[in-house]
Amino acid sequence: GGTLPLPTRILVHMHHAITGYWWIGALLTVGVIIGFRAFVRSDEGRIAWDRFRLVIPGYGRIIRHRYYAQFSRTLGTLMENGIPLLRSLDLVTEIAGNRFLERKLVEVRRAVIDGATLSA
Repeated sequence: GGTLPLPTRILVHMHHAITGYWWIGALLTVGVIIGFRAFVRSDEGRIAWDRFRLVIPGYGRIIRHRYYAQFSRTLGTLMENGIPLLRSLDLVTEIAGNRFLERKLVEVRRAVIDGATLSA
């Protein structure tokens, strides 16, 4: 028997590492899941996660359009029914469902109070 080719030796070593130390991978996986859950429970973590979801290629675009449609439809309905703009913005912010967008809507409300138009 000769020496195995390098790629084969690498695979054999990887196999031994995975089968001999599988529990390390399992612990790491559990640790990452627990850490992620703790991260998204914090205010800043939740905002960062919600922002990240909006920029994921493909998926982010769909989510952004969903939120834009929900915002436009809800704001329009509230205003058609005589709710003042600032109160409507408060209500839309409360139901946004995305902490990053909630922060942005608070900024929009402040800008409107300062005299900016909603389209600005």
